[in-house]
Amino acid sequence: ASFDRQAPVLSLYHKPLEYCILQFLEHQPSLAVKAIQAVLLNFPPPRSASTPKELLLLHELSVFIRYLTPEDFATVLTPLMQRVLGCLSSQNAQLMQAVLQFWKVEHFVELTATKSQVLIPMMMPALIQ
Repeated sequence: ASFDRQAPVLSLYHKPLEYCILQFLEHQPSLAVKAIQAVLLNFPPPRSASTPKELLLLHELSVFIRYLTPEDFATVLTPLMQRVLGCLSSQNAQLMQAVLQFWKVEHFVELTATKSQVLIPMMMPALIQ
C-alpha cells in the first residue's frame, strides 16, 4: 500500500518509529539530512493532501531539524522551505499553525537567520497570501 493510504495505521506506530530515528540521530547527527529528505519525499502531493499525514510529517521535520548543522541546513534549505511555505500558504489552519510552530524552535530560528538573504524572497509570496 502506498504511504498516502496508511494514515490510520501510521498513527499507531508513528511515535515508536520517530523515537527510533531520534536515537539514530542522537548517535549520528549527520543522518538528519537523509531523514529530512525521506520525510519530504513522502509528503502527499497537494492535490491529494491529507491533513493528518501532513501534520505528522511536519512534526517529524520540526524534530529532525534540531540535529542539522548550518552546512546541513543549506543542503535541505530549498526543498524544506518549499514544503514548509507550501503548507503555510495553504487554506488549512492546522497546517499553517504547525508550520508557525517551527519558529518557536530556537535552533530553527538560528538556522534561518543565517540564510535570511535566501529565505526572505522565498517567504514573501506565502506571507503576503
